[in-house]
Amino acid sequence: MNPPQREKLPPRVSDLHTHARREKRKTLLIFGSVFLIILGVVAWWLFIQSRVLRFDTFAVEGNTRLTDQEIITLLKEKVIAPKFFSRFLGQDHFFIWPRAISSKQVRTLGNLKNISFDRDIVQHRLTITVEEYQFFATICLRKNDPPKCFWFDKDGNVFEDAFFPEGILVFRLDDSVRENLALGDAIYPPEKQANLLSVFTIIKELELETSAWTIRANTPDILEVQVLDGPLIYFNLQFPSAYTGQIIRSLIGQKGLRNIEYIDFRIENRVYYKDA
Repeated sequence: MNPPQREKLPPRVSDLHTHARREKRKTLLIFGSVFLIILGVVAWWLFIQSRVLRFDTFAVEGNTRLTDQEIITLLKEKVIAPKFFSRFLGQDHFFIWPRAISSKQVRTLGNLKNISFDRDIVQHRLTITVEEYQFFATICLRKNDPPKCFWFDKDGNVFEDAFFPEGILVFRLDDSVRENLALGDAIYPPEKQANLLSVFTIIKELELETSAWTIRANTPDILEVQVLDGPLIYFNLQFPSAYTGQIIRSLIGQKGLRNIEYIDFRIENRVYYKDA
């Protein structure tokens, strides 16, 4: 005799609601996954494949010595190439180019003193505005053989390797104290550099031709300037020399350039000289 069959109970309302919620979650999960995939594909196309976020035009303003292409190439090598994402996004991508760069980065750019960027994504145009260093004088480090020479600007900042200048057309400062300088370095300790640069101004204002500018290893704060067919002038770089210009002019006016052996400003607010 077969056992009596259990009567099948109708599903409870709560079970039906639970099942409906599960089905709804499954549907939302599927649609959400599809949406995220589509969104990812669109984002990938937008950020990587399309031209929407890429520059078509690179413009350079403010340059006089370097060409536009030289500046763009320099920036790509020194600023853009080291960035990890530049390998994936490319060097023309909007997000690879910065709004500004640090002073430390600027120091690696040699001839460029200041630089700014204007990113116009609507026009797909990047405008690079630069300020170049201007040649002022050279410094040659005589501890090296042959001497290492560098160009520096009117503010005393080293920005480019230089040849060893002969003659009187280019100021050459012979430094026997240091062995090396890097791009962006000051040619003299910052707290005293203004005193050194003021001497260049004084000599220029006096329109004196010079044959030698020397800082010796045993007297690192004394600058010797040899005037062509004239006196040797000693300047102490520990204090300003602005007052010396008028004294030099007066002595030359009284005695003549060739009749003075040396003029000595090594003691502050004092002057000594010797007739030739």
